[in-house]
Amino acid sequence: MIDTNRSGRISKAEMEIFLRSVAPPGTTTSKIKSLLIIIFTEADVNQTGLLTLPELMLWPGKAELLGWVDDYHRRMINTFKSHGRTTHRVHVTPSQPARRAYPWANLNVGEVARVFQSEAWSDTLTLSDFQRVLDRLGIDGQAVARPLFACFDVDGNGTLDFRELFIGLALLTACSRDEQLAVVFTLIDSNGSGQISREEMLVFLDLVAPATATRREIGILAATIVHEADTSRNGLIGYHEFLAWPGKHTVLKWLEAYHERVLSRFDSSDMPSVSPHREGDYPWSAFSSADILRLFRAESWHGRLSVTDFERILFRLGSYFGDDRTTVQKLFECFDQDGNGSLDFREMFIGLVLLCSESREQRLRAMFTLMDANGSGRISREELESFLHFLWPPSADSMHDCRITLRTSRIMLEADQNRSGLITFDEYMAWPGKDLELKMMDARLISILSNFS
Repeated sequence: MIDTNRSGRISKAEMEIFLRSVAPPGTTTSKIKSLLIIIFTEADVNQTGLLTLPELMLWPGKAELLGWVDDYHRRMINTFKSHGRTTHRVHVTPSQPARRAYPWANLNVGEVARVFQSEAWSDTLTLSDFQRVLDRLGIDGQAVARPLFACFDVDGNGTLDFRELFIGLALLTACSRDEQLAVVFTLIDSNGSGQISREEMLVFLDLVAPATATRREIGILAATIVHEADTSRNGLIGYHEFLAWPGKHTVLKWLEAYHERVLSRFDSSDMPSVSPHREGDYPWSAFSSADILRLFRAESWHGRLSVTDFERILFRLGSYFGDDRTTVQKLFECFDQDGNGSLDFREMFIGLVLLCSESREQRLRAMFTLMDANGSGRISREELESFLHFLWPPSADSMHDCRITLRTSRIMLEADQNRSGLITFDEYMAWPGKDLELKMMDARLISILSNFS
């Protein structure tokens, strides 16, 4: 938003506007200018006088700036509440403002793709068609269809292009942006070739583009994407070609903004919160990785925790099991792989993060924070190996521990770019070999959910 020319970089003047907006009350102009100078001196690694988001996030001194942003968010929430505004909301944790429970909260992109492919849809869909789609996705179409349809129907003509409707639904899911994009490519690939044309890309960009983008700008972006990302020069691009394209950040920003616009329209509707009519609405569905990190930092945790400690943690996170101690015990046993009746405190919190309905990247970032014992922003070999022991499934194989040790060595050797003996989250995410841990995360989650069900 502060990148006025959409170049992907911001100037000192743009950053100063941002700092003035989020600075805590009472912050002097001198303090703001001082922080501005520090940011551009230390974070602008190529000394261009312009700053990218990755440069800012890689800057070791970003903690103060992020603290300002968090404080600003809290001030806005408190101001909003003090003006008497209320919305229909669900149970909240004591430490975080309430969040609305959307009817599609448990929807995943795979189900959207399955319904999309299950029949030949008309080019345009009406409200009644949309209600039928929602019902087939396990959402109460009668209650949800009208307000959500209005969110998608921006021009108010009472119909929606069938492809745009399914793309919109895919982008509302709680899956990662990578997973959403993979399905979006499937939805706009009209002939099922695995590649999309410039015209198909234009359909997608038309849907997610901000209102300020002109038709000409959208067309230029579609042409640019196909021209630059099409490595095989066949006039078509595949999903992986798009992901490898350096300029994809603009499109990802548009996706985020589109998601926020739809939620904002839905929130402003008169419809009360609806509980998802789906199986798998677990007792921990309401909390996020941010809630878990906040609790983790709230006190000094040590050693191993019992099932009683576990119950207290769940209660403080706002997950209510009532008097059902059996359910608490059952979840505890899902984490307790060796069955000794206690859990390492760090592993317990990592396990809880794993359960959050967030993208793998968000959860993995929180896990790195939990592993980072001294809060340096980097994790050691020992911390990494401890994490892998939690993530990898237990095995009686005598080589199990050896394989984890070798895997740890490989990660440290290849991902530790500055040879410091420590790795940051960004170094790990930039490492091409990370897919194994991401798959292990998915497998571990499936294992926990299977044992819990």
